[in-house]
Amino acid sequence: MGESILYIVVLYFIFAGGSLLLLWFIKKTWCFSCKIYVLWFLILILPFLFYLPVEMKTVLYAYQFENVNMDTGFNSPSIYMKVFSINKDEAKLFFVEGENKERHMGNFYWFVKQNGQWKFTGRWQCVWTNLGGSASDFTWPPYF
Repeated sequence: MGESILYIVVLYFIFAGGSLLLLWFIKKTWCFSCKIYVLWFLILILPFLFYLPVEMKTVLYAYQFENVNMDTGFNSPSIYMKVFSINKDEAKLFFVEGENKERHMGNFYWFVKQNGQWKFTGRWQCVWTNLGGSASDFTWPPYF
């Protein structure tokens, strides 16, 4: 489950290759300052491309998890949710939880599909928290 490093590397090389091809194409027709603008544009846009797979999965599949019961004994009301990986049988979701729009913790939750309905497996991982404790990891792409 999850995106493999190969997937991320392939996306990076496609973007970098397209960027180099674009720069090669315009090298004789554009002035130096125009090339610098294009290069800065590419540098500023690249980090946001890593969010596209997660955001697309969230838009396409989040509605399936709106009424799923998750009882870990620790979870707070969720502020937002992101679908990190999903296939026909399993899903891994990231929830940022807290109260009154204050973000207290970020947790991964795993789900399985049984009889056409998503069920919480009971497996979860606290990635980060500001309530104390030792959970100080991060997600890729970063969500806080």
